[in-house]
Amino acid sequence: MSTIAVKNRLAKLKIRYSTEVAVALKRSTPVAVRADAGAEQGTFERRRAIILRQQESSTRAMPPILAEALQRRVEDGDVSPERLAWVLDVSVDEIDFPEPDDSAALTQAYEQAFEHRPSRADLEGWLAANGKSAR
Repeated sequence: MSTIAVKNRLAKLKIRYSTEVAVALKRSTPVAVRADAGAEQGTFERRRAIILRQQESSTRAMPPILAEALQRRVEDGDVSPERLAWVLDVSVDEIDFPEPDDSAALTQAYEQAFEHRPSRADLEGWLAANGKSAR
């Protein structure tokens, strides 16, 4: 949660906080987290947990049900393997998929699908439209 979100939540709940907390909430989230991790009382495990959380927050994460559905559609030849690679955050070379025919139309369809990758909102919308939960 960001320092801005914490500050807003405390204000909404009308919770008073110390001057030390007020100073921390004026900082950006990464600066506040680094300051806490670098404190003398910060243990190695605590600093490591913060670093791992920062790494996790910067990686793409999609619901497993979406990846499974896309995998089936790629295997059936209905969806471009690039879309599945994007969801899994891997190179398309790591995806097993049926090779397209030498058909120019199929090649064009793959290229077009690659250029128009769905957003997370698009993928969540697809799940909702198909009666699936994103969680």
